[in-house]
Amino acid sequence: NHFSELKQLSNDFEKLGITATVGGGTRLLHVAKEYCHDIGNITQIHLVLNGTLAAIMDWVAPVGGKAMPVEPAAAKAVQLGYAEPGSESAAAIIRGEAEGDIPKKLSIFCNAVGLSTTVADWTKFRFSLSDQQINDAIDSPSPRRFIVSLYPANCHHYDESDVIGGFSFTHDNWQLVGGFRRIDANPLFGALTTLTGPGNGMVIGLGPNASDGVYAVTGPGAGVQPTVNTMIDDYLRISRPAANQ
Repeated sequence: NHFSELKQLSNDFEKLGITATVGGGTRLLHVAKEYCHDIGNITQIHLVLNGTLAAIMDWVAPVGGKAMPVEPAAAKAVQLGYAEPGSESAAAIIRGEAEGDIPKKLSIFCNAVGLSTTVADWTKFRFSLSDQQINDAIDSPSPRRFIVSLYPANCHHYDESDVIGGFSFTHDNWQLVGGFRRIDANPLFGALTTLTGPGNGMVIGLGPNASDGVYAVTGPGAGVQPTVNTMIDDYLRISRPAANQ
């Protein structure tokens, strides 16, 4: 909500740890910054930003193995601490994670990585999911995952017509697309579709047609231990600056 003010007051986040806000234990923001120094060389970025959704979809629509019914899967996510307790149905849990979490994490990602000079406001990325869209994603003949993609406006990107739920927004010179996507819709989705449990991840293609390489980072994106461990690492990095110079 206050990215610009916090950035200024913390000397560009040298005095404020934000690593765990996106990606949980993956250190996704740090890795993304390294690959995004040359913004003009990025052709596509794909993100799994919500570990709870990743876990539920892995259980109800696995790439291989036996599927779990959605209600027990959602209850399991709550029991393991991936989702907040109190939701009355699986659809409410899925909707809460998607609508409440992903727009905020997407805005933090855009701002922290520096994809544009205009600060991204998460309230402009709001979207809604219907029960029917959730059911369609779960019952899809091809397994789906909630994947967010960022494309430069001047770059070709894959057909995005077969997306269930989600959103399509323009932010500066970027096209932001998110929703329940078929895992075979884009060859770069590979590293993200193999996430098990509460995984988060990023895949980035650099150069024309990703000719400069495809790079991925994945890891646990939800859960107490990975998130707290990341926060502790942020604290140690900030409190011992001399060791990092």
